[in-house]
Amino acid sequence: MSKIVKYPYTNLTRHHSHYLKCVSVFFESMYDVWFYVSVNETNIVIKILEVNPVKIYNPMSFEPSYRVRTRGSDFFHISKYDMFNSFYNYIPDIVPYLEVELFVAHDIIIGDLELNNVRHDGCFETFNFREQYYMEETRNHYANSPFRIPQEHFGF
Repeated sequence: MSKIVKYPYTNLTRHHSHYLKCVSVFFESMYDVWFYVSVNETNIVIKILEVNPVKIYNPMSFEPSYRVRTRGSDFFHISKYDMFNSFYNYIPDIVPYLEVELFVAHDIIIGDLELNNVRHDGCFETFNFREQYYMEETRNHYANSPFRIPQEHFGF
C-alpha cells in the first residue's frame, strides 16, 4: 500500500494569518536574524535581510552557507539544508509551501565582486523547499518499506 501524502495548506490565502504567525514564531525562535514573513499565491515566503551574498563553507559542517547578521550585530552561518531540516523536523506539513529569499546587506562591501544575480529589490538567492521535501519523503517511504529498494536506484 502506498503512502498518501496530504497537503493541508493548498489554500494558503484562506488561513494565511495562522500559518504566517506559526512560521514567524518558529523561525524567530530558531534564528536571531532580521526577517519578515509574507505569502504569495502558492508559498509562504521568509525574507531574510542582512545576508552577505558570497557563499562560503560553514567550518562546523562544511556545507555551503551564507553569513547572516543577527539582531545583535554578530554573524553566523545559515544554509539551505539547515533551514530545511529545522522546519522538516518540527513542522513537516508546511515545508512544501516554504520559500526563503536572501537579501543583500546594504553596508557590506564586496570589493571587485560582480553581483549579476541580484534583483532590483536586493534579493540574490531563493530556496524553494518543495523538491527537497519530496525527495526526503521518498527516502523515508522506501527506507520504511518492506521491499527495501536501494537508494541508488533513485539518484539521491
